[in-house]
Amino acid sequence: MMLNRAVRSLVCVSAIVGGSLLNGCVERELIATSSPSGALVTANGHEISRTPMSREFQWYGYYDASVRLDGYETKKVVTPVVAPPWLWFPFDLVTELLPITIRDEHRVEYVMEPTTAAMTEPAGMVERGRELRGQLQSGEFTKVKPPTTRPATKATTKATAKPATRSE
Repeated sequence: MMLNRAVRSLVCVSAIVGGSLLNGCVERELIATSSPSGALVTANGHEISRTPMSREFQWYGYYDASVRLDGYETKKVVTPVVAPPWLWFPFDLVTELLPITIRDEHRVEYVMEPTTAAMTEPAGMVERGRELRGQLQSGEFTKVKPPTTRPATKATTKATAKPATRSE
């Protein structure tokens, strides 16, 4: 009787686990929008899509996002994508094995600021470039150092030892 109960329990557990491997999972989706829409989204150096966008992802963490649109300032932000508590250890073990599909949506909105005429004016851009170059050249590690010359050294000659000869 005890063995029969153990076998039934094992069959139930294997059915749940086997069914969950076929049916259950967590679908992760990142949804990004911008105001105005149509901005190009780049994450960790890879172009993703234009907003509004929806993309599946596998890994939680922090993404270096860049959002660009003509006529607007480029927005560079670190976008956190944090796992919900039900996907933290040890709860994630149960969640991943449930025989249902669970959706995890992360929504991100980027508000773009329009560029001013002064920012895009060629003369203003040249002047800002000069200012930045001056800041770079005045840094402690970027100052141009005069080349150092080494004093000439006299070539020294080494005394050569004659090999000893054997006299017999």
